[in-house]
Amino acid sequence: MTPTPGLCQVASAMNMRQKTPYLLIAMPQLKDPHFDQSVILVLEHSESGGLGLVVNDQTDLTVNDLEITENPILNPNFKESPVWIGGPCDQERMWLLHKTSDKMAAPEITVGEGIGISSSLKSIEEKFGMPDLRSQDTKLISGYAGW
Repeated sequence: MTPTPGLCQVASAMNMRQKTPYLLIAMPQLKDPHFDQSVILVLEHSESGGLGLVVNDQTDLTVNDLEITENPILNPNFKESPVWIGGPCDQERMWLLHKTSDKMAAPEITVGEGIGISSSLKSIEEKFGMPDLRSQDTKLISGYAGW
């Protein structure tokens, strides 16, 4: 029996010319505890490695549970939003997967029409003022997957 390849091996074997971002879905045979049944939004992928965010690993924590000092004034609806685990790397780093609009400046990374990623609340505020973050428009993601 041949061993099941890990997520990093599968991702590295994929066509490097694939345009990012794209979704990488873990195979059922993958039993790595960090990536079992994961859907990863791949943001960068080249011969030197890759970076992605797991988008389906919700925690029991809410934004209100975190000590966010960067922007003390958040929409009250957003404070009860769950925190998601983006991967095992650098879990102190936060990412915002959020809805965008024509009224906003471009996000740091455009995922698709009307969807962007920013690496901090401060970067969003600098670009388009204090955001009206609502849970249905935003995911706060902790950490990332790197290979």
